[in-house]
Amino acid sequence: MGSAQGITHSMSRLLHLYRRYYPDEGGIESTMRAFCEYASGLGNEVTALVSSARPWSQRAHYHGVDVVRAGCVGTVANTPICPGMPAWIRRLKPALIEIHHAYPYGMWALLNSRFRGPVIVHYHFDISRFGSLQRVIAPVLRNTLARADRIFVNSRSYAESSPVLRDFLDKCVYIPAGVAPARFTLTPQIEERVTELRRDGRFRALFVGRLSHYKGLEHLVSAMQQVDGHLDIVGRGKLALTLEQLAAMFNLSDRVHLLGRLPEADLLARYYAADVVVLPSVSRGESFGVTQVEAMLCGKPVICSDLPGVCEVGCDETTCVVPPGDVAALAETLNRLKNDPALCTRMGQAGQQRALAEYDVDKLNARRWQVYQELLGAGD
Repeated sequence: MGSAQGITHSMSRLLHLYRRYYPDEGGIESTMRAFCEYASGLGNEVTALVSSARPWSQRAHYHGVDVVRAGCVGTVANTPICPGMPAWIRRLKPALIEIHHAYPYGMWALLNSRFRGPVIVHYHFDISRFGSLQRVIAPVLRNTLARADRIFVNSRSYAESSPVLRDFLDKCVYIPAGVAPARFTLTPQIEERVTELRRDGRFRALFVGRLSHYKGLEHLVSAMQQVDGHLDIVGRGKLALTLEQLAAMFNLSDRVHLLGRLPEADLLARYYAADVVVLPSVSRGESFGVTQVEAMLCGKPVICSDLPGVCEVGCDETTCVVPPGDVAALAETLNRLKNDPALCTRMGQAGQQRALAEYDVDKLNARRWQVYQELLGAGD
């Protein structure tokens, strides 16, 4: 996933720490995987330390990256508890650790591993759903951020508006998530599938992502009551049954389609067959939205929520921004694009240019690697 040609350096042992890794899916997982493979391509020894689905540890190797899945004894507030993680950190002897937030237990493991080298916290989003556990988790998070040498954040506006990060702005480095443009090449085979999908001539909206509470999908399904068209929902998650029931309640089962996880070629066909891609997120659990970049690379206009970071992925020429959770605004914007195909085309073309200029994953990974070099050089 990406090229690292033309850069030379001495090999380092690097560790990425999070809950999940490929083949698990998600925006954080894809960003993490892209950089791990990039760093491996530079000749580094790269390991991803994540949670196992079993009580025992497992090891695997994917595309140049070693993956250690530490034994998990259960989950608390969707957080895998892996007692062996501190020992794995000591055993792996990394020169630098990048921990992906939000994974509070991983932060605890890092702080209790006796690791003394450079630390990067990749701060993907603010925690919002830990309830009474917040009092336990908040000190671990703040101690980890205090321990960090650098903090990667998608955008300055997200960091400055974060109740946590505003005390650590001097450590923040602003680098957005990226996508490999080559993945979104329209081949003749995919074009044939797109023609098939669009044969009925109906307006098509698309959502791609995890079916989670913060994605605002209930509002998008509700908005489809006022839109003469189809909605394809690609992804898996706990909300799948709720969304199916909601579509049935609104008599939309023939127009709202939950497709689950799709193979790469099928997903690409859905992007190209769509008239618009929608990211209706409702909380700071969304800080970017890689699906917006993927949509733009496919020449599609985007509708997103007015949230810090999220609404800055595109611009006025590429993206329509609506208030989070506003069903009427979603429906009205969908209908405006439905009734103006020329506008959709113009927005899609502008989006494609922006995605190629701003979000090429190789360029962004090279920026991340510069930060690594600074920290690794400081430790020599």
